Amino acid sequence: MYFSAKLRLSGSCTSCRLSCLASPQKNSPNTLIAFGLAKSCGSIACGEIRQQVKVRHDMSDASSCWGECRGAVSLSFDDGRATQLEHAIPMLDDRGLRGTFYISSPIAGDNWQDAIAPWQAVARTGHEIGNHSLTHTCSVNFGFCKDGGLEAMTIEAIEADILAAQERLELVAPDQDQWTFAYPCYQTFVGRGAERKSYVPVIAKHFLCGRAKAEYGTAAKPAVCDLSAVGAIGAEGMSGPEMIGLCEVITSRGEWLNLCFHEIDGANLSVTRSDLAMLLDYLKRNESEILTAPLVEIASKISAFQADL
Repeated sequence: MYFSAKLRLSGSCTSCRLSCLASPQKNSPNTLIAFGLAKSCGSIACGEIRQQVKVRHDMSDASSCWGECRGAVSLSFDDGRATQLEHAIPMLDDRGLRGTFYISSPIAGDNWQDAIAPWQAVARTGHEIGNHSLTHTCSVNFGFCKDGGLEAMTIEAIEADILAAQERLELVAPDQDQWTFAYPCYQTFVGRGAERKSYVPVIAKHFLCGRAKAEYGTAAKPAVCDLSAVGAIGAEGMSGPEMIGLCEVITSRGEWLNLCFHEIDGANLSVTRSDLAMLLDYLKRNESEILTAPLVEIASKISAFQADL
């Protein structure tokens, strides 16, 4: 598979009044931003934009997975943060789109039974609730991790933590029959040195899908991806045009893009409401070409597709 793209915007686009010279480097942020700018303002056919896109790939394996669509996008939101309830969920609902919410902090405190109430309402409206562990343990190198972090944990300990979270989550979404998991901090290991081990097999045993980390510009290929460690791209700090550019490039290859969000107009790991709105409007306009759905639904499609290969 090969991709290269070069977009040159000469002067200012009459719609968005923006100009940009995109790098020809494969999947570079500048290329994606330029492409997204043109798509987001509807000026992709504008005479002021000279587009050269070369895409070579075999769509035969992906086309039967996506039906009439060319590719898929999932939007996941981590930790169960207040700005997701305040901004992301109403914005999704207004457009008839659904996301995946990996909640950890609402189920971890002493008053967790009260804290889950708003998330029960989220589940009832059709959004996916996912497992993000109970203690959100990451590497000890993160300052917020206590007691030695993942380096001090065993396979048995991380499994117990995840299953304890699952017991509480099933009270949040009692009608949800399939579940996915998001690795906290995208990290998939426990232990250190010669004793370091992957806990991906634990996720494969208990969940339909596990969401890990992807390199920028890469995504899941339906025929070959490992659903126990599907890559995601962190969206923090991205503009609307950049996120749209990622959607365009990755779905044009027949692949599945996972975008991961934390705060919306928040203090850290954030995207702005206006940039998220630009992305959501784009996905809604292109819903006949791009399948936008929670991770559990896309993973179910891929699981069935792979079983038939």
